[in-house]
Amino acid sequence: METEETKQIKAALAKRGKALIRHGVQEVTVGHITGGKGYDRCDYVEFDNNGNFYAYEIKVSVSDLNSNNKLSYCANKNYLVVNQTVYDWLFKTNNDGR
Repeated sequence: METEETKQIKAALAKRGKALIRHGVQEVTVGHITGGKGYDRCDYVEFDNNGNFYAYEIKVSVSDLNSNNKLSYCANKNYLVVNQTVYDWLFKTNNDGR
């Protein structure tokens, strides 16, 4: 189930994409690109008029980041979008070695 915060992030990505003249779609199934079982899904994908694709994986909690849900990096440019709490945890983990 999608959180309200995830919905807000997707809306912000859509607004930003329109300003950059990109076309976006939520919850895109991209197929068996990682060789695992089932299909990969990406939270938000954009493309521009030059044929570039941008994929966004959204994580709003540390437990979601550490879950078995895949990070589907399937585009020319791939981004992990996190809130401040997850960012702080990632920063601390990668700088303190914990």
